[in-house]
Amino acid sequence: MSRPSQPEPPSSTPRASRIWWIARPAGRSRTLPRKLKADQLAITLVDLSDPQTAAQAGYRGGEQVYPASVIKLFYLVAAHRWMEDGKLKDSEELRRAMHDMIVDSLNEATGLVVDYLTGTTSGPELSPTEWTTGISSATR
Repeated sequence: MSRPSQPEPPSSTPRASRIWWIARPAGRSRTLPRKLKADQLAITLVDLSDPQTAAQAGYRGGEQVYPASVIKLFYLVAAHRWMEDGKLKDSEELRRAMHDMIVDSLNEATGLVVDYLTGTTSGPELSPTEWTTGISSATR
């Protein structure tokens, strides 16, 4: 079994090179959990400390990888931000759902967090007629 090729640091900017040196060790097999292989990992870091000249680099950052539950991180960030902004009321149920969504990757908990964010509730599957009616009324 061959090891994945080690990408070279980008030469575009000194900042991109520094970011690459941060990302690279995370992708080295001796630092990964035993079940995770280096060729199953891709890391991209973006430095936004100067928004006018954002820099990025990564370890296998150009590889296409199935993102699995990455979307759950965006839901978590959105929920926390909305709580900070007063758009979403903090509750024990919401906190438990966020925990279960991230720690246990429970899709049911993710559904509840999405319900909180969208102000909706999950329910039975809609018939095609109900779906069309709902879409029509929502876009008016």
